[in-house]
Amino acid sequence: MADGSFTYNLSLPIPEASKGKAVEVKFAEEMSNIGSAEIVDNTLTKTDTSVSVASLDHFTIFVISGNITNPGLGTYVGEPFDETTSQVIINEFLFDPSSGNEWVELYNKTAGAIDLTNWSLVDNMNNVKTLSGIIPANGILAFEKSGGDGWLNNTGSESITLKDNYAESQDVVSYKDSSFVNGQNIGNVAEDQSVCRTQDTGDTWQV
Repeated sequence: MADGSFTYNLSLPIPEASKGKAVEVKFAEEMSNIGSAEIVDNTLTKTDTSVSVASLDHFTIFVISGNITNPGLGTYVGEPFDETTSQVIINEFLFDPSSGNEWVELYNKTAGAIDLTNWSLVDNMNNVKTLSGIIPANGILAFEKSGGDGWLNNTGSESITLKDNYAESQDVVSYKDSSFVNGQNIGNVAEDQSVCRTQDTGDTWQV
């Protein structure tokens, strides 16, 4: 079959050494070019044990790279934050509204309500939004950044850090160029589209 005359989805196992780390998928047309393999632009879906590439239209050679420290120009692969002991995590966010305010939704992983007084959300420029209120057990609570002052970046790199009342980080979500969230290429995020976890407490993201 000629390239471009078909599409298919490909699932690749994540090597043991790369499990639990940020991963990216690269491709090369020949094994001799594997050292200069290029990053796959297609949408990636990651689980604990595999990563799937959607809508491929030609056969080639793929390689998974984990624990990336030098992602290269135009690529973002933020190392996922270890949420094992976190009680509250960032669950969904909107960074490019056509009108109104940007917002961040939090999720309470525990079986008890949590007082968020003096918790905070901090961006990568160290702008702080102080929180308050009670987030119910296994529930959600959203916070807006009022004023329409463009708190979260729409382009380039950005991070959102959730800190508790002891200023300890409970969660960190990073993204770049409206496509890469915590190292996952989720495709272009358009204006007024929020980014969320595919399931509460899950580590994969979607538009």
